Amino acid sequence: MNALREAVERNDGEAVDALLRQDTGLVRDVFYMSDQPTTCPKCGSRTAFTEGTGSDGPHQVHFCGPCDYPFLVVEDPDFEEPMDLDAPTSHALHDAALRADLPALRTAMRAEGADLDALNERGMTALHLALAGAYTYDHAVDAWEVSQPHLAAFHELLLAGASPDAENRHGFSVWDQAMMMGLTDEGGPTTTAQLFAALDPMRAAYEAVKAGDVDALRQVIARVPDGLEGRLPDPDGRGPTLLHVAAGNGDAASVAALLRYPTMTLRETLNASYCGMTPLYMAASSGSVDAVTALLRAGAETETDTVAHPLHVAAEQARPDVLAALLENGAQPNAPDANGATALHVAARKGNVAHVRLLADAGADPEARDALGRTPREVAAGHAAVLSAMDEGNAAWNARERAAVERVAAHASVAPTESMEATLARLEAENAQLRAEHTRLKASLKGLLALERSLGLTVSEPSPTARKPTP
Repeated sequence: MNALREAVERNDGEAVDALLRQDTGLVRDVFYMSDQPTTCPKCGSRTAFTEGTGSDGPHQVHFCGPCDYPFLVVEDPDFEEPMDLDAPTSHALHDAALRADLPALRTAMRAEGADLDALNERGMTALHLALAGAYTYDHAVDAWEVSQPHLAAFHELLLAGASPDAENRHGFSVWDQAMMMGLTDEGGPTTTAQLFAALDPMRAAYEAVKAGDVDALRQVIARVPDGLEGRLPDPDGRGPTLLHVAAGNGDAASVAALLRYPTMTLRETLNASYCGMTPLYMAASSGSVDAVTALLRAGAETETDTVAHPLHVAAEQARPDVLAALLENGAQPNAPDANGATALHVAARKGNVAHVRLLADAGADPEARDALGRTPREVAAGHAAVLSAMDEGNAAWNARERAAVERVAAHASVAPTESMEATLARLEAENAQLRAEHTRLKASLKGLLALERSLGLTVSEPSPTARKPTP
């Protein structure tokens, strides 16, 4: 083994060939050129290699130093020349998939009698071709390159009904192809759920949310027009929604992406209960103020008929940001939980001074009693800082309430003056109407007098002294 290693490291192909002729068992595994690993299949380290010629033709012998692993790379027995993208064929569907020409692909799929699983001259389905074009491994930089147009063609074919179980002429399905390409391996460019998202979009979306992969989530959302607002599989059929999962992870970006999906903002989805918890409760529990704010802006309710309230779990958090956001958006500070406790009871028990101050300042009652008859003040007994914050917040709340009452009283005191002004304006308007009526009658009278004169009748002008002043 040491002799083989030394020969490979000094790139001595003839010495390597001689050693292999003496003992073919020196190499442990054989790979084809088409699937040749660029690094050691065992540990991922780069390998030393040399080229030589064996009984079956040219080959490469690789040796990994870190794990003392030699392997052989030989030419493919059924090697095919790379596909010529410009070579015309008689299969419009396959040509469109190979070129990722989406308009042409859609036209071909709608064509009468279109067989989405048909094989072309090379024995490949359109789905095989689209997948082959979607992912390419660049050995020079050890990275996968993704062709989004080809990937879009792949998903459109799946959505249209192309079967990933259909085999090419070598007997490999698209599932097999993905595995052989290493697409879903650890460190690969995708996962089975993401690659075949069109077949199970909920699973793909869940996997993306769970991994915090917002880009993958957006891709699933873009491809699936409806259905993602449902519940995830669960033995009792009442599993969480995707919003529950994203909110529970405190993943504000995924929450925001999901909320752009129209049916996610429906009241029953926003406030769905999972084990007594809404997405807003789970976001509050995660401590993510951005996730909480996104849900509140979408219309999530701060109080529902669920077991737990967001404000109560926010009162337990180390930071008061989430609590403040909930209070600013209308959360009721005196809403009781299943045990009759308010959020002020919770904050007092936890010794969260800032939270107690916020709640008391928002109107939380320090004398409210829980199911055991305890008040927040009694819960905080012995904790001077909490009691002081409670008193300060309560004093600020009471001062604002007194000021509000005084403003109302002041408003009531000026009401008669305002009523008098309104009455005066009404009387002036009525007087203007009377003056206008007087002017109209006067004009009518002059008209009658003129008519009498024209007819030669005796006209008796009203005496000026008989006129009474116009009101």
